[in-house]
Amino acid sequence: AVITGTASAFLMAFSGAAAHAASLSGADIIANWTAGNDPLDNGTTGSWTTSGTSLTGTSNHQGSIVSDFTAMLDYTFSATHNPGDNDTFGMIFGWTDIDNHYRVSGSDDYGESGTEPNTVNFGQAGFRVVKVASGVNTLLYTSNTDYTSSNNYSLKVVAESGGGFTVTGRNESTNTVLENQTFTDSMFTSGNVGFYHTFQQSSTWFDIDFVQATTPIPSAVPVPASLPLLAFGLGGMTLLARRKRNAA
Repeated sequence: AVITGTASAFLMAFSGAAAHAASLSGADIIANWTAGNDPLDNGTTGSWTTSGTSLTGTSNHQGSIVSDFTAMLDYTFSATHNPGDNDTFGMIFGWTDIDNHYRVSGSDDYGESGTEPNTVNFGQAGFRVVKVASGVNTLLYTSNTDYTSSNNYSLKVVAESGGGFTVTGRNESTNTVLENQTFTDSMFTSGNVGFYHTFQQSSTWFDIDFVQATTPIPSAVPVPASLPLLAFGLGGMTLLARRKRNAA
């Protein structure tokens, strides 16, 4: 038996999952995203600029820039950063506002402890993952691995609907994984994503990418269990009619 083209297309419409990938250009970010204060110490210095698809903070930069869309679970958000000096750079995710968000940061010297809001100090080298809820900081992860300003560093957040996320940091110049940590948090939910700098001199983000995963949406009218049989039956009747015409 043969499934006719119409019946086959109808059946295929109810199967499969989809994923949407969107490469985010620097120009799109500058035009549509919202610039704000540095989430580490609530300050602003300098500005965000673009060159092609890259995003750069100028003039010993302090500040954040947050997406104009809500990243719905599940998703992957990633970018590569070239630090201009030894201060802090980071990514924001699960963002509601400066008092409610998650962030991952890297520092070679001048950075945060992760436990004190609006406070940055010397001697805070390493990568950190921080949760901020109602203005209270919780340090989820820390390492004392510093970075070298001449190298490129990628950060990636994979957020899952089960109430958790994975953060990966790599030194792309040496092809080395610096952190790869998975966190379970029932409070973690959808939110905006973005970037921030804390006194970074002419530091640039590039290879910015966001992938929003989607799951199939159930049909409002369920497909009857008999539909596949009907399609096969119609195909068989078509073949039978053709044979009778040929026999005649």
